[in-house]
Amino acid sequence: MAGERAYWVLERTESPKFPYRLSIVRGEAVLLALLVGDRWPGSKGNIFCLRDDPCLSPEPLEEVERVPVVNMRRYGKRLSIVLDRTRRKRCDFLFLEKRYKDGRGTYEQIFWQTQKGLKERKTKTRFAVYNKGEDALHIVIDAHERYPWRFAGCREERSVLPAGDYALLENGEIAAVVERKTMEDMVSSLSNLRILHQAVSELEAYPLSALVIEAEYADFLKPDKIRPLNPSYCARAFAELVALHASVIVHFAGSRKLANFWTLAFFRAVSGMKEEPQFQLPLEMPAYVRSPALQSRVSLRVRDALRELPEEFRFRELREKLYDVPEAALRCALNGMRDLGQVECRGKGKTARWVRNAAF
Repeated sequence: MAGERAYWVLERTESPKFPYRLSIVRGEAVLLALLVGDRWPGSKGNIFCLRDDPCLSPEPLEEVERVPVVNMRRYGKRLSIVLDRTRRKRCDFLFLEKRYKDGRGTYEQIFWQTQKGLKERKTKTRFAVYNKGEDALHIVIDAHERYPWRFAGCREERSVLPAGDYALLENGEIAAVVERKTMEDMVSSLSNLRILHQAVSELEAYPLSALVIEAEYADFLKPDKIRPLNPSYCARAFAELVALHASVIVHFAGSRKLANFWTLAFFRAVSGMKEEPQFQLPLEMPAYVRSPALQSRVSLRVRDALRELPEEFRFRELREKLYDVPEAALRCALNGMRDLGQVECRGKGKTARWVRNAAF
């Protein structure tokens, strides 16, 4: 299942406030399902969404579109999605946890945002995740470093690292590793590319890693700085490094000071990303569905209401009769009755009709 492609599926509902259901599916699994007010945010900038569970919709909905998902990444509270089409292909979903004013608990707010909306909307921070500037990071410096970088305001420790020259320690484990190279070190390493590949392969064993060079890329294309190597060889060697070790960041910092500064910023970003709360994926079932007693009472009320409706009816007719019952609970009750053969659904979307069977 891990190798299956995910799809963006938009379906039409009967709700006037949330006329569409947007789902991210992979195979038979529904990773995320949201009720939305439009097909795409467009000029609105963002759309408010509600979580949904397709298992609570017994009748099939009318499918509006199905598009392959090229990429889907989580950044803390944000889910970023890229679709396989030329227009309307990039968007974000922001998952926020808000506290009730009376302090009795929390509730969730979900906003669907596009690139245009993100540009026009003023935010409190420019970062996708927070850079933890105030918190002291635990940074381990390899004992073999003769003139190590310094990290002001951080807890520094000298120890022998299994790979790299600097490591960020989180809860006693290495969260990120950086291998430092001066101009001279890099020229020497490029002279024996096989050994360099082995060293970079060691960095790949860690969740996040980087090779930080205290020089510019252009410096390796100047013959007088890279003797006995030549610019063509260096260009091909760096391209090979990136191609074979795609998970390792190769960063040309330009100088020792800038390399030190970039590494500290990198460690702060990694630490901030791990501390940022993550939204739940796939979605959780609503609280009232988890309660068998409550759902049983809903099923009894649905049975009584169906006896007052014609043998063939629409879902909205049942909803009008039981207006005080959550729509998802009504659908769950119908779904259970359909599994028992007591009712069946004919048609899709707005044209769908329900029929009581003899087993009812």
